[in-house]
Amino acid sequence: GGDGEAEGGGGDAEAELHFVTECFFLCLRALHVGVLPAMRRCERLLLELQRKVRAPHPEGGAAAFDAHLHAIKEAGQGKAQAAVLAYRLLLDGPRLQPLLLRFCGLAGAWLEHLCADSAAAADACAALPASTLTDVFALLVLFARKDPQALVASEVAAPLVSRCACRWVGRQALASSPFVRFTAAELLETLVQMDEHAARLAGSRLRGVAGPLVGLIDAEAASEVQLPLLSLYVELGLHTNAAAVSDKNGDRFRIMSVLRALWQQPQPWRALQAAAAASLEPGGGGDGGAAFGEFAETLVKEAVFLLADALGRLADVHTRQEEMPASVRRGDKAASLPAPPPASAADKEKEAAWAALSGKERQAREARLEQCRRTAKGFLQLARSSLAALLFLTDEAGVCSAFASHPSRASKLAAMLVEFLRKLCDVKAREGLRVDQPDKLGWHPKKMLSDTAQLLLHAASRVPAFVQTLAACDNLDVPLLHTAADILEHKCKDHFPPLEVQALRRLLPRGVGARLGLREEPVCGAVDVVPV
Repeated sequence: GGDGEAEGGGGDAEAELHFVTECFFLCLRALHVGVLPAMRRCERLLLELQRKVRAPHPEGGAAAFDAHLHAIKEAGQGKAQAAVLAYRLLLDGPRLQPLLLRFCGLAGAWLEHLCADSAAAADACAALPASTLTDVFALLVLFARKDPQALVASEVAAPLVSRCACRWVGRQALASSPFVRFTAAELLETLVQMDEHAARLAGSRLRGVAGPLVGLIDAEAASEVQLPLLSLYVELGLHTNAAAVSDKNGDRFRIMSVLRALWQQPQPWRALQAAAAASLEPGGGGDGGAAFGEFAETLVKEAVFLLADALGRLADVHTRQEEMPASVRRGDKAASLPAPPPASAADKEKEAAWAALSGKERQAREARLEQCRRTAKGFLQLARSSLAALLFLTDEAGVCSAFASHPSRASKLAAMLVEFLRKLCDVKAREGLRVDQPDKLGWHPKKMLSDTAQLLLHAASRVPAFVQTLAACDNLDVPLLHTAADILEHKCKDHFPPLEVQALRRLLPRGVGARLGLREEPVCGAVDVVPV
């Protein structure tokens, strides 16, 4: 009937869609404008309630729940609690949840069907709004956070994750925006995050064991998605998201979380080793070698920038804290207690200056300090993540060679190591980085210095020629290496054992000799520095 009407209308009217097809697209639109916004708002309100009002013990009985409801009302969160209840009644129905997952499976199968015809796939995907793809992955993210057991039990979850999400990470020709493809990577990161959270709650017995959510990614998909993730890691820093505010460092951190989880599996790790070896071939080793090479250089350069940003934010925290008396700097609980007697004239001046401020000015300064602390904590987490990834990768000889023997990557890695040592061992700089409660910010300079020295040992022991690359660095300060070795020997014994200190000191004559133009000759398995 639809075809006849179209023909009768002169041929310029669009053919009517089948009723089932119309229902499918109506459901996609309803998911975008109704279900997803409601689920996000419910999650946001619930997290806000949990932050402001402590949840009762599940075995507390009716009296505990009555007291909890009274506390919610006293805190002015009664409307928020009612809204959460209404959303949960609407969204958590026993019939709606399975239907939503089954519809996600149908939408995923349809997207894969579009990609089956490679000739028409580009035009078909270009005609679709980005939300058609991103909403499916966003819904799975919310399910993974809200009810991971139901997601694992669903028969559509594994095909959706392994056959749809993992493939779309690398479909750059069909989804040119890296931020659209990142929604698929964000789903993978949520699965990793929720499994790690469950492992922390269960204690050490589940550490290092792949959880049920990560198990939705089969071995074949884990190997295939790895190179697209490496490329996406690089690509996110080359584009700006015009549709929404994005944080490229945070997005890269999420991708790194997925990669670290995949590297725990044998098949993806072997695929990474093959890509690292291919990157050393004269032609770059094809797509795999090129992807690894770009990722390796980006990872090293990003580590330098992140450390500089993190230390800059720490200096801001130090400056803000110096403006405040000790009672305020120690935190909210300490500020509510009687302040101890000032120990010096400077402390007295700070107390007097703080007392002279109005309540509004005090709140503004405390808010600025808290903002600086959050920013510093975030950058430190990112810097630690990049350094930990480098340390993990270079622990394997083949992958380490891809970093330390390739001329361009080796010079960047050497410059990064020297820059890290310089910033972490500079006495004057450390004075401006003394902050209260550094553990809460994730500021562990001894651990970071130990990891940097360990990374240097990895590169120098697995690729002996890397010592010459290190000595050729323009920013190398030879006494700096001695200072780092002294600090590691006397102040970092918990993180850097004596045998590692000895290995580092054995590198010093080689580095000094190369720097001074001396010749190295091995004698009886050792290395002596002999003047030319």
